[in-house]
Amino acid sequence: MSAFGPGLVRFYQASSAQSRRDKFAREQFPEFSELVKRFAQLTDSSDGKSIRNVLFYGCGSNQTEFDRLCSPDYLKEIWPHFFARLGKRSRNEAEFRNALKEFYTLAASYNNNYVLEPFKRMKNKQWMPATTSNLTPELKSWLSSLPEHHRTSVEAQIEDFRERWVSYLDDLVPFLDRLHDSLGTSSSRIESYFERPSKV
Repeated sequence: MSAFGPGLVRFYQASSAQSRRDKFAREQFPEFSELVKRFAQLTDSSDGKSIRNVLFYGCGSNQTEFDRLCSPDYLKEIWPHFFARLGKRSRNEAEFRNALKEFYTLAASYNNNYVLEPFKRMKNKQWMPATTSNLTPELKSWLSSLPEHHRTSVEAQIEDFRERWVSYLDDLVPFLDRLHDSLGTSSSRIESYFERPSKV
């Protein structure tokens, strides 16, 4: 019996440690769920304040101009599947860590392709001014190319979204950092870096 003693002790210790980690993961799930719901609200394609709808309005609902500014919307195909899987997870440590990593990938992809990339494109001087008498007009940044009365409204809506998105990242990043400290490992890192969009 004594030969099995150390092994049993190690098994019990490992099992107890895993139980504590599973319990910790379950305790964090409600906060994670709220962050996921906030992301869904910010990215909702039916919300007129979402960045894609703001930019579509800014383009005068011209699909060709909008396509120059924004990449195709692929998130609407992926997001429902993630959300459905999230509700079915057992919420032990491994499942929770996988959900965190998958969500980070979605949020980072949204940040890069739906926010940062259009913001960069609209700063490039490749847009024709709305009105000009010059036969060879100087190309402008996207906002500068809009009629002044329209530009003021669009600029305010873009800044409103940017502030809400940055505020969201300011809540998401510390949450991911805290969970990496508690659940992350060298082989299974929980990422948390997001480049913040600057004012356009």
